[in-house]
Amino acid sequence: MMLPLAPFALDFLPHSRTSSMVRLPLTSGDVEKPGQHVSDEDIASGLVDDHIQFLKRRRLCMFLMTATGGGELTLLPKDSDAPSVALPIVAGRLVVFRHGRMSYAYSPQAATDLVLQAWVLTAPEQLKILRVEGDQRSKDEMYGLLSGPNTPEGPCVNVFGIGLNLPGDSHGSEHNFWAACVAGTDGQVKVPYARFDIDEYCRVGDDWQLGYSYTCHGGFVGQDIYAFDNEFFNVPKEEAFILAPASRQLLEKGYEALFNSGFRKKDLRGRRIGVYIGHSGDDWAMPCGPTMGSDDCHKYGAQARQWSCIAGRLCFALGLKGPQALLDTACSSALVAYGVGHTALRRCQAFQSNCGADSGLSEALMAGANLMPGPGNYINLSGPHMLSAAGRCFTFNATADGFERGEGASAFFVRSQDMDSREARAAVIGACMNQDGRSASMTAPNGPSQQECIRGSMREACLEANQVTCGELHGTGTALGDPIEVGALRGVMQNRNIPMLQTSAKSLIGHLEANAGQAGMIKCMLMCSACAGTPNCHLQVLNPHLDVNGYPTIFDTEICDYGNQSGYSGVSSFGFGGANARADIFAAASRGARKTGALDLEKVDYVTLSCPFDEGPMHHIDGREVPLAASSRYQRGRYRANAIRDEFASYDYNSSLYDGQYQLRPPTAEQSCDEAPTEPIFIVGSWDAFQEAREMQPVDGDRTWTALVQLGETRCERFQLRVGNDKLRAIYPAVRNGSTRTRVVGPHHQGEGLYWMLDGRDEEVPAGSMFRLTFGWGLSVFQITVCCDLLVVFTVACCCFVVACCDL
Repeated sequence: MMLPLAPFALDFLPHSRTSSMVRLPLTSGDVEKPGQHVSDEDIASGLVDDHIQFLKRRRLCMFLMTATGGGELTLLPKDSDAPSVALPIVAGRLVVFRHGRMSYAYSPQAATDLVLQAWVLTAPEQLKILRVEGDQRSKDEMYGLLSGPNTPEGPCVNVFGIGLNLPGDSHGSEHNFWAACVAGTDGQVKVPYARFDIDEYCRVGDDWQLGYSYTCHGGFVGQDIYAFDNEFFNVPKEEAFILAPASRQLLEKGYEALFNSGFRKKDLRGRRIGVYIGHSGDDWAMPCGPTMGSDDCHKYGAQARQWSCIAGRLCFALGLKGPQALLDTACSSALVAYGVGHTALRRCQAFQSNCGADSGLSEALMAGANLMPGPGNYINLSGPHMLSAAGRCFTFNATADGFERGEGASAFFVRSQDMDSREARAAVIGACMNQDGRSASMTAPNGPSQQECIRGSMREACLEANQVTCGELHGTGTALGDPIEVGALRGVMQNRNIPMLQTSAKSLIGHLEANAGQAGMIKCMLMCSACAGTPNCHLQVLNPHLDVNGYPTIFDTEICDYGNQSGYSGVSSFGFGGANARADIFAAASRGARKTGALDLEKVDYVTLSCPFDEGPMHHIDGREVPLAASSRYQRGRYRANAIRDEFASYDYNSSLYDGQYQLRPPTAEQSCDEAPTEPIFIVGSWDAFQEAREMQPVDGDRTWTALVQLGETRCERFQLRVGNDKLRAIYPAVRNGSTRTRVVGPHHQGEGLYWMLDGRDEEVPAGSMFRLTFGWGLSVFQITVCCDLLVVFTVACCCFVVACCDL
């Protein structure tokens, strides 16, 4: 009955009502004794939390009087000046009143009186965890990560949505690719007739001669590489007819990665997302023949067939405005493309000046493609005998005789963030690129250069050899390349206690050439997210040229458990022109027996909201002001509400600002602030670019300090206080650009980037005006006064907390 009326007449939306409560008068022996309180066990069990949540949600109270013997129900308005209303108790009378605006007193005369009572409630608070704060080990424990390396701290590149189309029916979802890897799927098949008739171009055994291929197999994707929704990407039908398959696949898989990251086409136009693609051409890049239609060929031929337009087409179709780059370093193209994008996403630390590569980019789409629409490269690679005569990649195996070709397209969306994100698939914490330079030959791998590339990525990731759980090798299955790569990895990883797993996707899906590095990256993400190494296909007898004596390592032949709930994995890729690339990846298990990620709020000290008045953290249920973790007032373990404010009091602001009455008082009074420091207080600010801290002058003993600050030409200055000129003992506001109402935090080491702002622009204070800042310790507030008699008040508090967003 209330649902259609309440939103308009009573300004709330009914959600539910409580169960009916039977109300009977107390007998003389049941009367509550004076001084009786809620027990500690009731508080620890969350009884007070539940009651406060009920108080917040109740809107209408309903009385249905049944068996009565006289008496009255008195309604007491919230406004003490308003008159109360006394209603006689009459059997069958239903009384409904707004409990948020009035309370009641029920005084029956008969011991047999009986009432049915219930409340109409609003919806419960919906909390969304925005971030978690505290030491990293505790945060990981809260998400169920109890064994394995903790989540890396500091800036990293987080991977979100993935789009791929790889051999072995690995398309549509990375889960399909993972299933194929776990099963040790042999993704190599004979070249399908839907591509070309390989029998016309293949001569095997003694019949082989130059101009033919001696293998007829490859890793082919199961989907039609010529199918394309040109209308969705606004590509004219005539242009789509001659558009290279690699361009079609990159458009589809690039958008798939963005779609899986939460974007839709309308969200992307004008968004500053970088696009970095690895591609080295294919058999489609040829002159137009007469059957293709000469008019269309002349009009669209250059942009539709040349791979130089691939990255630009993706940006054009989706309206992306970030930087773009197309990299061609042969077999390492996709991983080198990632490395270039990773460099653009890097952030300078506070003590560094901006470098030339710092473009302020925070989001990027990494992609790679290699398609095999024709026989040309089969013939080209057969000339120098680079392909396997058996038609497989026998990586690490004694029969390794060359690689076998594979195709596919893949993409993933990344975002540069200050910390690991629980929504991310994985975090790329290091990347490096280099070149062999002058080596044995232009195409020969170079072990020392590969070692230096691996070390460079691990330096950025702050990793030691023993921390890397699994290595995804380039592993083409050649007699020359595999031993050199394994030897280079040994030179970096040998100093370890736990054997390192060594795998390669090429034994499963073939050598994807330009896209091999990115396929390896995605495989690393999947292995870490399951904490399991995948088997190497076709590995029966270890290559005797691999230098593994005394080297703690395992070449998997079946799925191998990490033994932990998280791990690091590194992927390497080497181009035959000498371009080397490496990336290091971290992920916690998000699937399988070691799955983590379930938020356990029982292991959280405080779940907080920002107070709308002083902007500091307060407990989301009872408004308790949350102190800093280093403070003596901080409570370890799950905080439970232990106080109930006056019946009409609001919980929308923190307890330090509440001066009203309590229905249930806190068991102990709030403790005073920590001891005042004996060292002098310094002030540092933007007037000299935070270069030199100035000592504040003590006033009236050792608990008050003062300093003069001159407003610069911008009429806007930021500042922070420090105890003993130690930036690890900073006194700062709870939010950036603290205002006159912002809560004060500290002394603490987490004050980087948090400053108060003196803004004279609104009041039109002229440049050169002098401000006197006065800081007092040990009070509930301290004052900053200005020479023009303006009073600025800051609330003192300390905090370390979990922040949540509440939809009221």
